[in-house]
Amino acid sequence: MEFQPEGPTGQCPSFLENIPPELLSEIIGFLDRRSDMISLLQTSKTMYHETYPHIWHTFEPVFRDGPKRCDLEKLLTITNEKGVNAMGFNHIKEIRFLSGNMRLSLRKLFLVGAGCETMRPYDKGFPGELFDIFSAKLAAGEMKLRRVRLHWEEAGCLSENAQNFLRVLKEYSKSNRLSINAVTDLFSRKAYAHSLQIDAFALECFTNLQLPFLGHTSLTTEADAVQEIEAVVKILQQTQSLEKLELIGNKYARDCDFPISKLPQLEDLQNAITNLKYLKCLTVSGLIFHPSFFLTPPESVTILGLRQIVSISWWRKFAQCPLVNVTELKMKASYLGTRLNGDPSGWLGEDDKEVNEAEDKNYKFFLGGLAMQNLRKFESYRPYFCWPEDFWDLLFERNKGLKKEEVGNYIYLGEGWEA
Repeated sequence: MEFQPEGPTGQCPSFLENIPPELLSEIIGFLDRRSDMISLLQTSKTMYHETYPHIWHTFEPVFRDGPKRCDLEKLLTITNEKGVNAMGFNHIKEIRFLSGNMRLSLRKLFLVGAGCETMRPYDKGFPGELFDIFSAKLAAGEMKLRRVRLHWEEAGCLSENAQNFLRVLKEYSKSNRLSINAVTDLFSRKAYAHSLQIDAFALECFTNLQLPFLGHTSLTTEADAVQEIEAVVKILQQTQSLEKLELIGNKYARDCDFPISKLPQLEDLQNAITNLKYLKCLTVSGLIFHPSFFLTPPESVTILGLRQIVSISWWRKFAQCPLVNVTELKMKASYLGTRLNGDPSGWLGEDDKEVNEAEDKNYKFFLGGLAMQNLRKFESYRPYFCWPEDFWDLLFERNKGLKKEEVGNYIYLGEGWEA
């Protein structure tokens, strides 16, 4: 039997009864801690019954002023006092885990030597008892979870409770519709794709994916590069439901002494991207294996973000790609060119040698044509390094509705905007 609130009157002030429960839930939601919400709801039967499903709909630890594990511990204390079934766990439809929630505690990491390179001093473990409650509720069919946001973790870094929860979640996803948003720790991108514990996750349910690869340092051998490409391909082949994908490369991985652009595995990577039939938004950042490697988006993509280190060869492949359904493009392309240290022979595309052989380091080049013609919005930093001289003319010529507006170091283009 679900817990009934106790209070001096058991009733809320009359003016609260006229507030829609969704709005009342939002107001109560401004309380920093879920345990405070529970304490308030215990004072009023009306607020309790009207807002409970809305308050519990999304479960997300809030770390506004640093780690607040004590808040989760207080929630567990109340749960132990009142009983699991007296709480609102059955109403949870979405769980948003934060960075570090699924990890072993730092103390355990140091003791067992798991070697998780991405751990940081302020990472705090998520109480294992909560994972156990979620697992039990899912397994019993009492919690109808629809969405989960989680962070990628390396093999050996997951706590036992988190691993069990992921196993239950994976089994739950086989008979229930589930959407998973997988992100990475933006402050520490040291992990290689092949080090991620991908078998623990229900990849077929991923709709949003932020995938870092190439690690934090340069790839040193051809075998390293092949292993990393194959890991990325394996992940993408199992995430066919993706609607949004962000690939984060490594700007430091550009001093390899082997011809990475000739690796046949890059064709497998392109095929894996092409087969993402439901993908609507694609963002590519950093150096994606090679500055001349242009990753052609699937035709389903409407929003494209390119923040890459590129070469002239990349620019010409980009210009020839029709991008038939892309209506919004955000772009920051840094030219590798003469910034490369050491012998560039392994890194240049066939049409890149001209710039390095030129005496004038302010080398200018032209595209001669641009295939895309359906843009409605374009956003970029002010061009620097080496952009094609005719890019802007071609952009306006092919995309008639674009108008330009410059603000600071940014350039915004959109239909109907004033120049």
